[in-house]
Amino acid sequence: MQCVIVDDRPWSTQYAIVSRPHPMQVGVTLESLGAIIAYAEDDAIVIKGTSEVFEELRARGFACVEIERFEIPFDPATSRLPSVMSARTRSIIDSLISLVSDTLVRNSIQSMQNFGTRYWNNVNRDSVSRWVRAQYLAAGITDVRLDSFQYSGTCQANVVATLPGMINPSRELIVGGGHHDSYSSNVFQAPGADDNASGATAAIEMARVITALNYQPVHTLRFIGFAAEEAGLRGSASYAQRARQAQRDIRAMLNYDMIGYRNQSQPDRDVYVVWYTGAKALSSVHALAATAYTPVTPVLTTSYRSGSDSYSFWQQGYKAVFLIERDFNPYYHTPNDLLQYIDIPYCTQIVRAGLATLITLDQLPPPVAGYRLRDRGNGSALFATWDSVPVLDFAAYKIYVGRSPGVYDTSFIQTARSRLVTGLTEGVHYVVDVSVVDVAGGEGFITELHAVPRSIPLPPTGLVAESLAHAVRLRWRQNNEMDLLGYNVYRSVTPSPLGPYILLTTTPTRDTTWVDSVSGTFAYCTTALDSSGNPSAPSDTVLGSAITSVVGNLLTSPFAFALYQNYPNPF
Repeated sequence: MQCVIVDDRPWSTQYAIVSRPHPMQVGVTLESLGAIIAYAEDDAIVIKGTSEVFEELRARGFACVEIERFEIPFDPATSRLPSVMSARTRSIIDSLISLVSDTLVRNSIQSMQNFGTRYWNNVNRDSVSRWVRAQYLAAGITDVRLDSFQYSGTCQANVVATLPGMINPSRELIVGGGHHDSYSSNVFQAPGADDNASGATAAIEMARVITALNYQPVHTLRFIGFAAEEAGLRGSASYAQRARQAQRDIRAMLNYDMIGYRNQSQPDRDVYVVWYTGAKALSSVHALAATAYTPVTPVLTTSYRSGSDSYSFWQQGYKAVFLIERDFNPYYHTPNDLLQYIDIPYCTQIVRAGLATLITLDQLPPPVAGYRLRDRGNGSALFATWDSVPVLDFAAYKIYVGRSPGVYDTSFIQTARSRLVTGLTEGVHYVVDVSVVDVAGGEGFITELHAVPRSIPLPPTGLVAESLAHAVRLRWRQNNEMDLLGYNVYRSVTPSPLGPYILLTTTPTRDTTWVDSVSGTFAYCTTALDSSGNPSAPSDTVLGSAITSVVGNLLTSPFAFALYQNYPNPF
């Protein structure tokens, strides 16, 4: 993976992601507002600054989201679209979307606009949350809760309406009706019809239709209106972080933010479908649903990724998709963000597309979990394993094998949770995909992993050296070969990475750590060894220094000597 150093003095101040400036901000530079640009690309900019700088950016109309200091989980598996949707699912969708009402969508947006402002720090914020809760209760959902959290000395409340799943209630689908707060250059006049009464209304209308037809969901459905989005996604960040801490099984998060404005001088009905890394298939499902059930034209994009509540869920490792109008509203964050500029039929069609996507996801068999693809180690086979899936109408697993994503040479149908794929060519890149098929023939998302069969182990990766008192501790990542015997560890005779090296392990170690009791600085590398005695090439080389001297009560040893540029410059 290629990497770019964003900052060689990390966390000397806070970071934020600023979405690409809208044309209305032409002439206003980030630097002029006090921001320091650390990294920039087409659709996002990473800046350093203070909370005051971030607030000023938001006041100028930029989408500015602070970067929280935590790890984002990475899943090496990707997903592909299923090939079959049952006729029953299509019939359910047709019945539901026919009930989506232009009139009720209009009335809901008007009612939210009537608050005058829904600014997160305004005294009426509790009234706004209670109004949203009342709409879900009126729609027939009995479990509607105010999910409170603290921000900047205020109590904020997300609104969470829940329909429990009838078959698999522990797995959740979330409709983030976007946020119910609003913002304007005049915070006391922030009607927010498009941003984001339109998205909040989308979730309310989906919930109303589902309960009106007494649809019994397979999975638990949650419809959420988030608070304090305009303060930097505060409501969704609080909710998603707590969901991850509780290890909740959120299958997908569908987000709607600014879905009502359309340039009336143009004939198109385009809508942006914003996709996130690891969730391209989810976005493709939404795009296909929009095409199949509505006249709107979906356009897949990576723009605006960090600018709405779906970003908070993606940060926590959940799959998410975000819909936003393609013709950006010229009244964004102004007192003129009013219902009169909303294209209600266009907005309603996006609601129908979202509802079709939600039901499609609810009816699909779930993807396999715990999928692993390992090299058998003989140069001609790969071994795939996965966990059992709780599907009441389970029929089989389908395994695909090919040399490029979505292009398969062969496939298998079986009920066992593993497959030894044989007859492969050594050194060739393969994709091995697995999906679940139900008794009606419906197929779930296809989970995809990549591997290359080899007869010689790969070099160990991720080797790092840690300094201990009179010792060096080495750590590296576990190899994936099934016939792995262990690892050998080598140390240079001198500090030079060029060697020569001596073998430290008398027998190969199965562990991925090694402590070398030594004084001084040395270079280290490791190799992997398979059960046939074949060694891998050496790993990357690292320098390790033992801590040998004492200052006060602290053992110390310099790791390097360097003269840095004075910071900031001028000092």
